[in-house]
Amino acid sequence: MVNLKKRVSTVIAGAVVAGGLMFGGATAAQAVTPNYSVGPFATVSECEAAKITYISSWTKISQGCTYYPQQGGFVDNGYYFHYRAIA
Repeated sequence: MVNLKKRVSTVIAGAVVAGGLMFGGATAAQAVTPNYSVGPFATVSECEAAKITYISSWTKISQGCTYYPQQGGFVDNGYYFHYRAIA
């Protein structure tokens, strides 16, 4: 009987530890990387065609083709897309 109580308490303690690890904030190890701008492109279709070449297991498109005028750090008018590296 004593052995059974000890076994049950060991199983319960193991379940508590496993639950704590599972729900206690264990997150995937993924580093935050900066966004990179690609462009300018004269048309949306040119931008979309170039965007496909940046899709890989190492990169992720973070914003699709968007028109930006010449302001706010963008040197030329045109369509840009943004991607980031997946670490």
